[in-house]
Amino acid sequence: MVKKSPGQRRAAGITRNGSGGGGPPGGGRGLPQARHDCLWGPGCARLSPGPNSTELAINIGYQQAGWPGLLVAGACFILPASLIVTGVAYLYVTYGRLAEMQGILYGVKPVVTAIVLQALWRLGRSAVKSIGLAALGVAAVGAAVAA
Repeated sequence: MVKKSPGQRRAAGITRNGSGGGGPPGGGRGLPQARHDCLWGPGCARLSPGPNSTELAINIGYQQAGWPGLLVAGACFILPASLIVTGVAYLYVTYGRLAEMQGILYGVKPVVTAIVLQALWRLGRSAVKSIGLAALGVAAVGAAVAA
């Protein structure tokens, strides 16, 4: 029997079960399965509508701790933003008609408009690949505005 060097034994372990050093990573799952899990979450997040970061955080919570992890990750990711939006909405409804607030809102509206236009520009550059798609997009915006 030929003696193998530590590097050769490590390489044999990697090819045998997909892990380094001959031991299985991740509680018994081999590297190919862990790679599949790492690629599956972002792939699903890209396919589904909505904010990808939220969906990916919830998926990671599910992968780490099952349904309780999904619920905790979802609550921790969504709850702060919803509380902030609720607070801003309350302030707007309560104090939106005051003259002081009109000046602040007058300054915020162009900023929000610029952010939306920048997002549309980026989306348009990546989504519009032909003149036909551009015409379809313009027609859809026209139909939405007319409705």
